[in-house]
Parts: sequence; structure tokens; C-alpha cells
Amino acid sequence: MDDLLQAMRIRAKAGDVRGVRGLMRMGCRGTARATPAMLFELMIAYRNRRKPLAAISVLQEINSTGSDPEPWLYAEGYKILEQAGLFERAMGMLKARLKSGKAAVDEFNALISISRKGDTRIRAWQLHEEMKKHKISGNRSTFAALLSCYAENGDVARASRTLDEMKSEGYEARLVEYSLVLKACIKAQEGDLALSHFRNMISEGISPDIIAFNSVIASLSKSGDVDQAYDLLQLLMKQEENLEYDSFAPVLVQLLEKSRFSDAAGLVERMRERKVYPDEAYFKCLISNYSKVNRVEDAERTLKEMIFRGYKPTVKTLTAMLNAYARATQFAKALSLLKEMQEMKPSIELDERCFTIVMTSAIKTRRPQDAVQLFDEMIVAGIPKGNSSTSILIRALGMMKEVDRAEKVFAAIARPDLYCYNELIFAYLICGKRKDALHVLEKLGRGQRVHLKPNSITYGMFIRNSALRGEAMEAREMFKEMTVVRKIKATPQAYTSLIEAYVKSGDLKGGLDMLEEMKSKGVQPSDKTFVRLREAALQSSKASL
Repeated sequence: MDDLLQAMRIRAKAGDVRGVRGLMRMGCRGTARATPAMLFELMIAYRNRRKPLAAISVLQEINSTGSDPEPWLYAEGYKILEQAGLFERAMGMLKARLKSGKAAVDEFNALISISRKGDTRIRAWQLHEEMKKHKISGNRSTFAALLSCYAENGDVARASRTLDEMKSEGYEARLVEYSLVLKACIKAQEGDLALSHFRNMISEGISPDIIAFNSVIASLSKSGDVDQAYDLLQLLMKQEENLEYDSFAPVLVQLLEKSRFSDAAGLVERMRERKVYPDEAYFKCLISNYSKVNRVEDAERTLKEMIFRGYKPTVKTLTAMLNAYARATQFAKALSLLKEMQEMKPSIELDERCFTIVMTSAIKTRRPQDAVQLFDEMIVAGIPKGNSSTSILIRALGMMKEVDRAEKVFAAIARPDLYCYNELIFAYLICGKRKDALHVLEKLGRGQRVHLKPNSITYGMFIRNSALRGEAMEAREMFKEMTVVRKIKATPQAYTSLIEAYVKSGDLKGGLDMLEEMKSKGVQPSDKTFVRLREAALQSSKASL
């Protein structure tokens, strides 16, 4: 019989339904019916032939003989239906089985296991509730399937409740169940809860393995408690000699995110003592965080070290370096790196973001012509333009006073976003076409889509424009429309521009009144605001003399 089943298995794998049936007839000579193992191979043959409904018909074939198929055969049938995208059909079969009072725990376990795929934790929970309703007791496999589903989807609350329920049903929690709960804690970024489960596990006499330690370290790190994560990592380092990078990575990344570079360097040194070396993700993260604090030289040194270590920079790493140059307003270096990246094809595939970063740097350094040229180069390179690069192009054209060209670029955008609208308003304002800018604002105000409503940046440009022309009342009206009519919270920049408008129009008292209002609203004035008011006060006192 074993040889026969093996032969059937080979044919089933190839989807040879006829061959499987032939072997079944051979094996059933002198017996009343085929064994469940034979029928299972027939179902698999139909599945591999991509005939899921025919596979399920095997179950109906058994029913027609007056006998009931084994529950595990139904469980396999449900899996076949789900793989074919017929999950609702599987649920319908289960409901029919429940109605007849024949549904068994194995069938529920199969459907709960299927629910791991995608965000279907609600379905898994509902299946468990349905089991309770029909007084079908779960087993260890049921709880394992539920925990796997909740872990996959980061549903830490249900994972914790399921673990407690499992214990209350008399099942002793093992390392594997705790590991699943800890996995849910990582996805939910619940560091304190992970630590609580970790302590419970130890108090129950379960020795945590490296995976359990790593899970708690990752949960604490992701929840922001990097110091406690570091303490736990050091405990693990004392217990285990042969650790891999995965144990260090969560703490290392968080230290970098918090710009604790010396602590990160110290940890890397301890890693190297153990012959554990950072991967490319570490170098990319280090470069990104150096760029955030404007430490471009350190970012450059990190990139060189990465290459020295034998890592080939990917487009993500080099994009982080572009960002570092752009943040430090080092346009020439950003442009040079972009050119190098273009020469690295096909190993480095540039995208719109690479060009957008350098175009932004060109704008910040007052090089609109370079931004326009970069946009053209991007198009020639065959990289699709998006709203990000197009909005920067509109700003560049505005700075060049080419408002007609900016209008044409905007008109060609299929679905302009708020950035595009704001840049068109900027182009109109800088070119002295305030009426056209107001027309765009009015269009935005009438819009039905929330993401296309004017924001603080939109109004800030109008207030700034009025300030530059010394039109205090005009600026005040726009400020009022923003804060009172639109209910948009005023930014420090908006207040500063409004104060500038009063000062420039010669109304020092109005500027001082706005300063008091600004402080009463809890908005901290910048040093620039105080300097401007001081200058205005000195000019006023000199004039009175």
C-alpha cells in the first residue's frame, strides 16, 4: 500500500487525475471504498490541475456513498478553495457542516490558519467565537493558529487575550506561543507589553532563546525606549557569544534616529570585537541621520567606509547622501553625485526622487536655471515626471519670471496636488500677478476634495507678499481669512510676515500688538522678529528726534 500511495503522490503532484484514479481502482480491488489517504491524493491532483471545484467534488463523491469524509479532508478542501480565491465558498461549506452538527475542530483550525494571510484577524476572531457558540472546544493547534494570525497582523491585544485563554483552558504556554505574542508586540511597537510577557515567560520557568530576546529588544527600540532595549541587549551579550547583526540592529538604528552617534559608535565597536559587522542598511541609516543634523562630512566619511567594507551602495544609500548635501545647501556636491549615479547604470536605477532632491537644492541656493535643466535631463533619461518634480519646476520658472511657461506646465498636469497649486500661486505672486494668484486661491477654496483645500503655506505666501509691499491691512485680511474663516492655525512664519507688514507700513504699534497676540496664542516669536521690531523702534525714535 505504501508503494501505491507513493505512486499516487507522484501523479497527484503532476496533476495527473486519470493516473491517480487508475491507481485508486487498482488499490481498491476487493475492498468497499478508497482510503482517506487515496482520496486526499485525488484532491491534490485536481488542485494541481487547477480544478478546485472538482477537488471539492471528491468530498461530495464520498458523501454519495453514504459515509462522511474525515474532518481533515474537509480542512484540506478549504485550503484548496482559499488558494483558488474561493474563501467564501469554503465558509459556506463550513456553515453547512455546522448546521448538520458535523463540523470539527480541525476544520476551524484550517480556516483560522488561512486567515493569517492579509489583514484578516477579525475573521480569525469570528471563527473562534463561532467555535465557542457551537461548543466546539479548541485545541493547542487552534490557539497556535490564532496567535500566528494575530502576530502576523500586529494585533497585540487579541494575541495577549488568546494566550491567557489558552492557559485558562489548561494548556501550558511554551516558548513558541510566547514568541508569537512577542512578534505581535514588535509590529504594534508595544515595548512595555513585550517586556511584561518576557518576564512572565521567565517566571513560568521558560528559558528565552535569542529570538525571544531579539523580539523584546526590537519592541522596546521601536516604541522609543532605546535605553531599556540597550540594557536587555547587554544582558543577552553576556549570555550569548555568537550573536548575529539582527540582535544589534534595532538598538543601533534607534540610537542613530535619536542622533546619539557616540553611543552608536560604541555599540559598533563592541560588535566588531565579536566579529559582527553592520549591513548596508546601517550605513544608509547613519548617512540619513547625519544629514538630519547637518553633519555632511560625517555622512561622506560613512559612505567611504561603507565602500571600503565591500558594500556596493544602492540607490537608497546614495539618495540619502544626496539628501545630506541638499540639507547642507551644497548644491555642487549634490549635482556631482547625481552625475556619478547616472554613470552607474544599469546597477543604479535613478528615480524622480533623486532629481527632485537636487532640484530642491538648486532652488534653495537660488539656481532656478539649474533646476529647470535637471528637470529636462530627467525627462531625457526616460524617468516619468510626477507632481513633486513638476511643482519644483513651476517654482523655478516663477523665480525666473517665466510665468507664462509656468502656466503651461501647470495646465499639462493630469491631477495637480496642493503643492502644484501653491507653486503656481508663488509664480503669480513673485511676478506681480496677485489677481491671478487670488483666482487660484478662490478655486482651491471652492474645491470639494479635502486634500486640495488651501493650507497655511498657501496663505503664508499671500501674507508674505503683502508684507514685502508694506500692505498691512491687506496682510491682516488674509491672516483673518486663514485663521477665522478657514480655521487654519497660524504658523510662526505667518505672524512674522504680518508683523513685518505693519513695520514696513510704519505702524510700529500694530506690529507690537501682533507680537503680544502671537505670544498669547502660545506661538514663540523668532529672534528675527525681535530684531525687526527693534530696528523699527530705533528708526521711529530717530524720526521723532
